[in-house]
Amino acid sequence: IHPSFKLTQSIATQLLSGRTYLSYEVVWLKSKMHHLGVRVSTTLPCSVSPLGGVLWADPCLAMNQVSLTYTRGDHSIAIPIILSVSDKVSRALQVFGAPLALYGIGRMLVQPVLKMNKMKEVRRIRADMAEEVSAARNRCKQEMVALYASINKRRAHEAGADGLVITSATYGVLQPTSSVPTTTTATEDATTDTTAPVAAPSHVDYPVLDITDALQNLVHEGTLELAAGSKTHLPGIVDVDPGTGEKKRIHIAYTHQGLSHVVEYSEDAPISLPQEAHQTPV
Repeated sequence: IHPSFKLTQSIATQLLSGRTYLSYEVVWLKSKMHHLGVRVSTTLPCSVSPLGGVLWADPCLAMNQVSLTYTRGDHSIAIPIILSVSDKVSRALQVFGAPLALYGIGRMLVQPVLKMNKMKEVRRIRADMAEEVSAARNRCKQEMVALYASINKRRAHEAGADGLVITSATYGVLQPTSSVPTTTTATEDATTDTTAPVAAPSHVDYPVLDITDALQNLVHEGTLELAAGSKTHLPGIVDVDPGTGEKKRIHIAYTHQGLSHVVEYSEDAPISLPQEAHQTPV
């Protein structure tokens, strides 16, 4: 929803020349192909000798520089601007650190504004898609009602053979990177209209869908194999919150041969159950 920023830092030293290079860059990820950035760097006329002590370069001058950078795909352009040249290392470090301090302060001030704007945008998208989501959710429930007897029969067969029984499964934003309040704070079951409080705190701000029956319906001869890609085309699975920019995940708890297993997948990852690696400690 919002363009993101990242901060990179680097340090390099040339032992023989007695020079050390420090730099950091703030990059605005405008899009996947276009990045804009500001790089601040300083060259110090000293380095640590591998034999011990400090090597000083001649002339003993420290230089501060700022560069405006633009990256498009694999190509980049940098426009360097020299800020200062000084014979005092302490002064060069002060000039080097000042923009970083300003960036930190600015980020603290801007972050709440960006978060508020994101909340407004998510609410707007959710409102625009409310009818579409409601229709998809109702279709999902009808599918599960129609398959109710078949799912119970399949579950009973797997349980009797110590096979694969899905005890719980949820789909949605399970690991949010930000908090965006919503009008519902419950887990929605595909087969009923009732809601139940979500135990995990990370689910509080996002609606998640109970897909336990939907996954049990896809179990065949003690295994569940789903190809990579979206799972929302499968019976009983629908995206209940398409307006958010957060990544969605699928959390599954199941039993196999009487043992408990837990696993979590990204929504587009292939799913393969059972696996010994999913087994929970006894």
